[in-house]
Amino acid sequence: VNAVGFEAIRSGRTARQRVLAGAGLLLLFVVPLAWGQGELNRLTAAEGAAGAPTRPVLMIQPNTGNDKWDASERGSVIGGLQVATLRASRVAPPDALVIWPETATPTLLMYDRQYYEQIMSLVSNIDRPLLTGFPDRNVYKGGPLEYYNAAGLFTPGQGVVEEYRKVRLVPFAEYMPVPGLNKVNFGQGNFTPGDTLRVFERAGPPFGVLICIAA
Repeated sequence: VNAVGFEAIRSGRTARQRVLAGAGLLLLFVVPLAWGQGELNRLTAAEGAAGAPTRPVLMIQPNTGNDKWDASERGSVIGGLQVATLRASRVAPPDALVIWPETATPTLLMYDRQYYEQIMSLVSNIDRPLLTGFPDRNVYKGGPLEYYNAAGLFTPGQGVVEEYRKVRLVPFAEYMPVPGLNKVNFGQGNFTPGDTLRVFERAGPPFGVLICIAA
């Protein structure tokens, strides 16, 4: 988009070249919009024909980078999610499922009482279920720690009632497929794959969770 926009305004271009670049820029927005609307209409029609249950969702997308893993940034990151959720929930349908992204809470949430209770309080405040991504772990006596890329469903007054641990990890990003290289820090996550696919059923119509590009 930036490159085509630059071509449309930079000096030395003929009127025809500017028009073509402008048309190209417009198409970059119009084509995805039209295709997306068509897909939404198709899915809506299919759901209506099948009588499939649906529910609205409220998706919160924070603007954070890898610095969120810095412990000093953790409170700001989670606090930002809470503020955005509170604001958006004022205009969202009362039965909306709130969705935060993959590893939205950059802490071992199931072991972090402070932030776990903060999110429980938020869920009770907005009176809606919330699905969030977070890293999780298993601790085996006398054995190594195993870390997982997980997602958990909070419900008001109950905390996390269902959890899914990602089964199919992304090589070189979530695990190192070359033996021994996982001991070197390339910025990858050294996760262990989960062993069970899960359907979440405690927040209305059942649904599955895709984390990153794989199940």
